[in-house]
Amino acid sequence: MSRVFYLQKLKEGFTLRKEKNKAFSLRSYAKFLGIQAPSLSAILKEKRGLPSKEAEKIALKLKLKGLEKKQFIESSYFHGESPEVSLPLSAKQETLCNELHHKIIAEPEHYAIFSLLEMKGVRHDIYWMARRLGCSVETIDKAINNLLEAGFLKKENGKYHKQPIRFTTSEDVQAVALREAHKNTLKQAIDSIDSVDISARDFSSISFPANLARLPEAKKLIRDFRKQVAALFQDDSAENNEVYSLSVQLFPLTKLSIRGKE
Repeated sequence: MSRVFYLQKLKEGFTLRKEKNKAFSLRSYAKFLGIQAPSLSAILKEKRGLPSKEAEKIALKLKLKGLEKKQFIESSYFHGESPEVSLPLSAKQETLCNELHHKIIAEPEHYAIFSLLEMKGVRHDIYWMARRLGCSVETIDKAINNLLEAGFLKKENGKYHKQPIRFTTSEDVQAVALREAHKNTLKQAIDSIDSVDISARDFSSISFPANLARLPEAKKLIRDFRKQVAALFQDDSAENNEVYSLSVQLFPLTKLSIRGKE
């Protein structure tokens, strides 16, 4: 599923109405959808995400049904700088605010397990998962138990299944846990330099003088690139036989007078 599916449907909805009525404006479209025009403009320009609480209402306005409606709601939840992992949505919502949820956000093996479960030839066995992910059995066992306890996984007939739960994060948990998640991902990348053959990885870097005013535009390019690479692999998801992580780092080498936030 494309994580920008909701954007595609929103733009298609506007285009169709514009074709029927040349005078139809973005303000008219926003009124039809039941949201503020500035908010809709920001969403379409990918300067902000579509609030999850609005997604179902807008899906109904656009007369989306079945799989299209499900994809619209699910894809609307993935935006910003949180780790991207395909956790399905439903009416049930959990707030990630306690120690267990902190671990799920911060520790990358939780996201890796979700991807592993979608891989061709997956075995629902923690010893096999540990070997494939290069983790200890204890680490995988704890991660599986965390996901089961949080309700993100369910075990039926010896197999693990993703559960239709959406989650939000409180700002405090998100800031601390996401910083840990980014650090852990970077540690994994450093380890792979020595442990993974160059034919199976790609590392590159470039230094350049930068105008800080162009930073929002650069971030958008990076996010679009991440989505494009993920979509490339998802095109033939039935044949996926490895779990990969894509990390793109853009950071200043000079000291800044401002401090960024998560």
